[in-house]
Amino acid sequence: MKDFDVTKAKYDPKQEEQVKKGFFNKVKSTAGKVPFVKDAVAMYYCAIDPETPLYAKGVAFGALAYFISPLDAISDVIPMLGFTDDAGEKEWTDIHLQRGNAGR
Repeated sequence: MKDFDVTKAKYDPKQEEQVKKGFFNKVKSTAGKVPFVKDAVAMYYCAIDPETPLYAKGVAFGALAYFISPLDAISDVIPMLGFTDDAGEKEWTDIHLQRGNAGR
């Protein structure tokens, strides 16, 4: 399986707008229920930082858009399983952004 080259990710301003509109409502509704909310907030602030490269913004906003989306691979309302797909997406994003920044 070919590895994803994070540096070729595309930034979509519409995703940024979507995330900015819904992110903190999602955080409020999931705080205390989802163990990676602090990481998602950190990713949000990295994504809106003007110093963040566009490819990293694209990947981060894509992951955050998935987190706030009501349409998931595993519905967020399913107890114990609902946020496992979101956690997987967050981990995938963290790993690939770290690889993309290696040597910079």
